[in-house]
Amino acid sequence: MEERYRNAEREFTLSLVNIDNFLDLYRLLETTLGETVNPQFFYLFLYKSDSNHYRLFSPNHPASEEITFPENSPFVDLLKKKGKAIALFADETLPKLSQNDRAKLTLLEVNVCYPFLYQNQLTGFLGLGAPTQKLKYGRQAHEFVEELCRIAAFSIYHLLKREEVEQQIQQMQIINRLAQGINVTLHFDDLLELIFAQTENIIPLTDYWLSTYNPIGQLFSFAFVIEDQERRFDQENIPLDLNEYLEKVVLQKAKPLQTDDYTQTARLHGIPPKFPYLQSWMCVPLLSGKETLGTISIGHRSIGITYSKKQLQILQAIADQTAAALIKTKLLQATQIQAQRMTVLNEIGRRLTASLELDKILDVVQQQGQQLIPCDEWLAMIVDEASGDYLSPTPNGLQKVYLDSQTLQVIQKATQLGQPLIENVTVNTQDETIKQLLINPLYIEKRLMGLLLLSRSLKNQPFLQDDLDLIATLGHQVSIALANALKYAQTDQALQSKLSELAILQQIDRELNASLDIERTLSITLQHALRQSQADAGVIGLIKENHFYIVHSVGYPANLSPMLPIEALSFDTSFLDAQVHRKSTFFENGESTAFFPLVREKRVLALLILESQQPDFCPADIQSFIVRLCSHAAIAVSNAILYSEVQQANHAKSEFVSLVSHELKTPMTAIKGYADLIAQGAVGPINEVQANFLSTIRANVNRMANLVSDLADISRIEAGKLHLEFEATSIQEVLQEVIRTVSTQLEEKKQQIILNLATDLPLVWCDRNRLIQIYNNLISNAIKYSPPETQIEVKCYETTNPQEGQLQQRVVLSSVRDQGVGISAEDQQKIFQKFFRSDDPKVRENPGTGLGLNITKYLVEIQGGQIWFESQLGVGSTFYFTIPVASAD
Repeated sequence: MEERYRNAEREFTLSLVNIDNFLDLYRLLETTLGETVNPQFFYLFLYKSDSNHYRLFSPNHPASEEITFPENSPFVDLLKKKGKAIALFADETLPKLSQNDRAKLTLLEVNVCYPFLYQNQLTGFLGLGAPTQKLKYGRQAHEFVEELCRIAAFSIYHLLKREEVEQQIQQMQIINRLAQGINVTLHFDDLLELIFAQTENIIPLTDYWLSTYNPIGQLFSFAFVIEDQERRFDQENIPLDLNEYLEKVVLQKAKPLQTDDYTQTARLHGIPPKFPYLQSWMCVPLLSGKETLGTISIGHRSIGITYSKKQLQILQAIADQTAAALIKTKLLQATQIQAQRMTVLNEIGRRLTASLELDKILDVVQQQGQQLIPCDEWLAMIVDEASGDYLSPTPNGLQKVYLDSQTLQVIQKATQLGQPLIENVTVNTQDETIKQLLINPLYIEKRLMGLLLLSRSLKNQPFLQDDLDLIATLGHQVSIALANALKYAQTDQALQSKLSELAILQQIDRELNASLDIERTLSITLQHALRQSQADAGVIGLIKENHFYIVHSVGYPANLSPMLPIEALSFDTSFLDAQVHRKSTFFENGESTAFFPLVREKRVLALLILESQQPDFCPADIQSFIVRLCSHAAIAVSNAILYSEVQQANHAKSEFVSLVSHELKTPMTAIKGYADLIAQGAVGPINEVQANFLSTIRANVNRMANLVSDLADISRIEAGKLHLEFEATSIQEVLQEVIRTVSTQLEEKKQQIILNLATDLPLVWCDRNRLIQIYNNLISNAIKYSPPETQIEVKCYETTNPQEGQLQQRVVLSSVRDQGVGISAEDQQKIFQKFFRSDDPKVRENPGTGLGLNITKYLVEIQGGQIWFESQLGVGSTFYFTIPVASAD
């Protein structure tokens, strides 16, 4: 070998030590070959394990990058077997090459090829063009290049191994990034973009398809499409015929498929090639357990690009990640859809409960139902009981729905099953168009009231079990709403009847309560009973001591007995309810008699008897009304009876009190008169002890007189016989008279009255004596319940009437303030009650009847005034009252 070749070999070997990438190796070969054998050009082919091809590495010829040689090509086999340079166009070489190999080598214009062999592995080869200055290479040139290739084979082997490891690391990183991206990417389209981008980073491709598949109805579509490096939105999410796509083979077998000739492979499976421009193609299934969710398909349009088993495995790994993401996304979408459906279902339920009209209920279901389960047709129908037609809401109200015979057959099947049903029916026999029906019959108490009818073309999404469950839930709500609407309509009719009846009863109540006269009450009851029942005759009377005392009768002769024993009637006294007998009681030619007792607290107060010449007289609804009428009348009769008894008792009490008062006044006057004469010395002088005895007699006589007077006033008040004589009265004069009356009491307790009267105090309109009585009661109480040597203040001034809505706008406000024992919070609630006296010992030590304040309150209010007080226990009390100012008239 010439010296220059040996020097070049040494230089190449030394330089190769520092080479760590193929580009530097390429530049080193370029320099070394140019300085030695000087070819017109050369090609460096390296083995790529990811594709099992020998791929051209030539920065100077990017257009030739796609020229590759498969690992099993005849040309590669020849290089492996010979293990040395091959003159490509020698007579013995050409027959051994395939037509495809010859075409590639002719295109490259390669003159001779040298293998890179390391441990019997062909890691690549070097192709030289014709020499620049000679017709062919010499023997020493061949030997030199072969030695260069032998030396370089070791470096190429290790660079390829490192590149393979780096590629594996890169692939794992991409797959990991894909897995991480899948976990954080929620939007479906963003997820598909991510999967495509990571796939494109690992595997060369020009076209990409990600399909989804639903075995129910064999629904197949592409969710993501890239054709010739461009996104094709117009081809996405469109239902497709699976039989027209090679993905069918992968979906059926649930196994990946790879080919270097897409068109031929499609035809072998009996499928017309959908993408004839593709060369290499592979497809992997998206598997989730035993379920196939869809596929990922990739392809390349270049002749020189083929896919290896390793690339198929990588694509399957990506598909596995994608399947998990699709499951996650489907679950998320299902959750979102379920939440949306629940929201719509709740809204429908809310609107259903807010309406009690049949057409509005059905309209709500039809309108909102489309949001719940989108369909080609959504009908909510009710059955017309009269005609049996199905009615559906329209802008013009409920209208008949005309259904074809197939739909009616499915409806009949669903109603026989009594549950929701999904059924396929053929719409067009020529093109075999099929639609799917989802029918849910609506029952109310086992009676068919209507149905929900949904229809959808089978080419679109078919009805699923979720839809069936959802429509069953909705159907339950609709059935309840329809039942409520029907009950409301029935209740409304009954309510209108009840309202009419109630109005009548209210009118009757007003008439009954207008007075407490028993005869009038019974007369009103009889009149309304006759009017409502259309009876020919009627009688009503009281039940006393097992006898029937007739009070009023209509339609009977005048000689009707006024009193009859109960046994003479056909009325069962042990049964306190309406009784109807098909015979006459008092009425000639009568066919039926109805007895209605007026019962109060299980006691029959009165009895109403109605008679008619009609045998079917007094049906149940009329009986029910008259029973209620008698119930109301019984209360009025009971009240009238109680009122009569109370009136009698009050009258007797008043007579008694009046008699006692009159009988007591004469002896008390005599006692007081003679006691005064003795005290004045009319019968001779008296000593101190006798004077004290006479003082005690006079005090007790005065106390007795006050008691008798209070009892007489109470009796008159209760009997309504307390008469007032109104006149313009001077408060100053009244107070002077009262002070004179109580002067003895003031002197005994060394108390003082302070009058605080306005200078311009007007006259008041009242009964003068009763006003004196009011002041006397309040001032006497102040004296009685205040300790000795205290002051009592009486204050009067004109002011506006504190009572709203009174005719008298101006009043005189009087107050009596003491420094006495005061009134406890508990006693303040009862202070104006009749006969009330506090349990406080300081109060009990003073005599009293508990009538004074009760009478005072009555006297103030009956004269148009108002009385109230303020008190603090242990400090004292102030009583206020108003009396109207006398008008100028």
